This record gives sequence, structure tokens and C-alpha cells, in this order.
Amino acid sequence: MNYSRFVAWLVAIVWFAWAAAVDTQTRTAWVTSAWIPDVGVALFVAWAVRIDVRHLLMLALLAALARASFSVEPPVSILAAHIAAALLIGLGRQSFDLSRPFARALVAATVINLWAYWSWLVLIARHGEGAAPTSGALIAAALGTGLLTLFFGGLLAKLPGVGALGGRSFAR
Repeated sequence: MNYSRFVAWLVAIVWFAWAAAVDTQTRTAWVTSAWIPDVGVALFVAWAVRIDVRHLLMLALLAALARASFSVEPPVSILAAHIAAALLIGLGRQSFDLSRPFARALVAATVINLWAYWSWLVLIARHGEGAAPTSGALIAAALGTGLLTLFFGGLLAKLPGVGALGGRSFAR
């Protein structure tokens, strides 16, 4: 690994930590948290659909590490969700061009909905009870995160310092 790629990975974890902090603060400060887009998922999807497939697990690890540092969810469940999202994106990239805006938004909406169900299953496993996500909350989360990824996914992929992660074709 060359020096510029190493620095890009360090900068990527800083951006993931920033996104996790923003997500945590907005969800605890506002009552209508279902409509607030998940910046961390949007950032993860914006990068995951563009970087080399062999780096998806490293990206998932860094995103999970940053999210776990600001979350009350169990770190193992966060890591599992990120790895599952990376595998889903990796499989999707074999058949589709997921770097297009609408495809990227659809992927982000799907990931956030699967994440909501996964979080619910973890809650049930840990405490034996928990309210299932309602269809309204799932639609709100998917719309918010999907629209954020649709309109700002290209900008998220071009954040300063991370261009070396994908080489020349990263920020197309």
C-alpha cells in the first residue's frame, strides 16, 4: 500500500466518524428521527459503489468502527450490517452499474431498510422485546436516505482526501 492510499484510508475513517457523529446528534435531538437521512449509510454507499471491489470489506470495517464509536448498538451487529451491505453491493455491482444516481439511491434505500430490520432483530435477541419497524418509518428512512444519496451522493464520493481510494475512476 502506498502512502497516498494509506492517508486516504485515514481520511475516510475521519469522514465516517463525522457522519456517525452527525447521525447520532440529529437522531437524539429531533423527535421525527425517521425522516432524517442516515448520512453514514449515504457516505458508505457513495464510496462502496465506486471503489475497487477488493476494498469493500476494508471500507465496511472502517465505517463500522466509526459508527460503533458513536452508537449504543453492539459493535458486532454494526460490523455485521456493514459487511452484509458491502457483500450486497459487491454482488449488485456484478450485474448493474450502481454508480448511477438512481441506482445509488435505490441501494441506499435498500440498505437502510435492511439495517432497520437487522437492528430490530438484534434488539429482540438482546432484550427479548422491541417494536418492529413500521412501514411508515421504513418508507421515511428509505426516502430520506435515498434522496440524500440521489442528490448528494456524487458530492459525497468527491470529499477531500479520499480520491486515492479508487484511483483515477473513483470520483467519476
